[in-house]
Amino acid sequence: MKDILLTKPIPRAALWGIDALKNEFGFKDFPLGIGQFWAFSCQEKEGCSNEILNSEYQGQTLKDLFEKHPEIFQSKYNRFPFIIGFVGPQDRLSVQVHPNNEVAKKHGYPSGKNEAWYFLKATVDADLIMGTKANNLKELQALMAAGRWDDICVSRPIAAKDFVYIPAGMLHALQKDVIVYEVQQATDVTYRFYDYNRLDASGKLRPLHLKEAMESIRFDFPDIQPKPLIQDLGGGTRTTFWSDSDFTIESFQIDGTITLDLNRYLCMSVSSGSLNVNQTNVKKGDSFLVSPLLEKLEITGKGEICCTSE
Repeated sequence: MKDILLTKPIPRAALWGIDALKNEFGFKDFPLGIGQFWAFSCQEKEGCSNEILNSEYQGQTLKDLFEKHPEIFQSKYNRFPFIIGFVGPQDRLSVQVHPNNEVAKKHGYPSGKNEAWYFLKATVDADLIMGTKANNLKELQALMAAGRWDDICVSRPIAAKDFVYIPAGMLHALQKDVIVYEVQQATDVTYRFYDYNRLDASGKLRPLHLKEAMESIRFDFPDIQPKPLIQDLGGGTRTTFWSDSDFTIESFQIDGTITLDLNRYLCMSVSSGSLNVNQTNVKKGDSFLVSPLLEKLEITGKGEICCTSE
């Protein structure tokens, strides 16, 4: 194997999406109404696993590769562990919560879902919802019964280049006018807790998942937000935002040439600039899989790459 493997983005329609991602990344074939796109996914549903765009594997899906060519990944998992993509809301997302392993398995899912956001763009007054002011379930239910939603959700300001880790059980929501690199565990389940009484395309209130959400919400989160670790690579820097047993999330800021020794597979997405990676030209919006079989990765140019690995 000698090539990085380019993946085709999977556009995802959303009530709160219009054209932010289409314009930001130059995806001319994206229709209006796309709120996010998946750069790396092996989900079971048709059209939810990325197509490989180059090499001898062209035309196969990422799911095909993971199942039929485990040597490319050398993964510790028996299923691809991530959903990785970009989100560009132009309205508020619903307030939601993800289940932990225990709740997810109770409802037939293989695992829970932790996720993380790296903010590429944010307006001056941007914020997000992260956590609840309620101290316990009884308090939360009383606030809900009184319709005091502003007293339930914790809002915090956010800026470009901020990183936020969202563990399973934490109430959360992106607000409008941000561009986010999103990494989540591969269980595609979200419980909608509150949706501002918005109507869907047919004029109906979107359904909530209050029973499952109430099972999932936690109130005892410590201060777990990390401090980035920055490493000088000569022709750029490597910033490690988060690293645990679920995922490692990094950003490479490149202005020159960097060389990486490969001991695991990397899921990489170009978030700015134009680069040459092992003799393949890539630009903003391109995503590619790097196998440890390549042994070394040489990246030249000026730009940023967002990277997730096991």
